[in-house]
This record gives sequence, structure tokens and C-alpha cells, in this order.
Amino acid sequence: MANGVLFSAVEIARVAYEANFRGVALIHAIAVALAESSGYTGARNVNPATETNPQATTDRGLWQINDYWHPEVTDAQADDPLEAARAAFRISGGGTDWSQWTTWPAAAGVYLAQAAQAVGTMATGGPLPSVDPAGTIPGGSLPGVSIPPGEPATATVAALIAGANATISAANQQAATIVQASTNLTGALGGLATLGAAVVADLERFGYILIGLALALVGLWLVVRSGG
Repeated sequence: MANGVLFSAVEIARVAYEANFRGVALIHAIAVALAESSGYTGARNVNPATETNPQATTDRGLWQINDYWHPEVTDAQADDPLEAARAAFRISGGGTDWSQWTTWPAAAGVYLAQAAQAVGTMATGGPLPSVDPAGTIPGGSLPGVSIPPGEPATATVAALIAGANATISAANQQAATIVQASTNLTGALGGLATLGAAVVADLERFGYILIGLALALVGLWLVVRSGG
């Protein structure tokens, strides 16, 4: 079927939830589907043959499940939103590993805020105006939080995004600390080098003084000897 039916983010959220995606994994699953297929249930993408794959392969359905790497998923299953969601759940280890999807994390990351909004709409029947559209949720950095349909989820989703932003902020602070420590170390090493050069110069001057004293003593000895 050519492209199939266009699913909204909320419709994707419903089938992903029914396939057992929960919490952050649910948001990630929606974002990946939007990035992979733009929500078209019968989307197709043909990958040309390569040296490692001598035959062309096809990515299919909402989650663009490849027919070469996953022949156990039939075309009919890939085009069925719920069956495709179940296959994506199994392949991704319950939403913990999206490494088989090339849109993760960069392209899918663009849809994370939209996915979070969709979860809130699914659970509450309305949008989440309090959610920061710029919020991002890094994979695996937050605990999963179940959001059963029909229960208030505004605070839950907002807390997920707030927690993600806090995690990113902490990481940025750690990076800044490392950079500052590196700068301090560089400065300290430069100071040690300067001190070392000064010590060498002082030792050199001290050596000249000793040589001068030795020559003076030799001259004094010669004078005393000749006088005697």
C-alpha cells in the first residue's frame, strides 16, 4: 500500500503504549516513528545494494523495520501499526536500545518535545502547555515512568523533561569543570616551567660565582707563595 495511512503523534502514542512502551521509552518510540516514517503506516524506503549487502533492502512501516535484518516481520505486520509497534518494542529491547535505527538520536531528537506532548494528550485528552518545547530527553539517563491512559500526566511529562534538562545542565557543568581544571593544569605546568628555568639560571650564576671564588683563591695562594 502506497504510504498507507497518516498517523498523528497521538495515534502513534496509543499503539506504542498498547505495545507496552512506557515512560521515556514511550516518548522515544514516538519520536523514532515520526523521524523514520513521518507517521505513514505504509512508508517504504529502498536501500540500494552495497558490498556488505549484495541485495537491495527495504525499510517498512511506521518504524521502518528492515526486511533484510528482520525477515521475521512480514510486510503485513510492518504495515500494521500495532504489530509494527510490537516488533519495534522487541527489536529495541523494550525501548532501551535504538541503535538499529539510523534516525536515533539526532533526527529523532527533533521530535522528542512533540512526542512528549502526544503522550500528555493521549493520557489527559488535552495538550501540555507547561512543557518546554526545547526540552530534550537523552536516552537511558532517566528512569521509566508509566503513564496509564486516563490518568493526569501533565506533571509526569513535564517532570521528565525537567529532569532531562537538569541532567544536561549537570553534564555541561561537569564539562566546564574539566575544561577549567585543564586550564589550571596548563597554567601550573607553565609556572613550573618558568620556575625551572629560573632555578637553572640561578644555578648557572651560582656556578660562575664558585668559579670566580676558586680563581680568586688560586690567585691569593700564588701571591702568598711567591711572597714566601
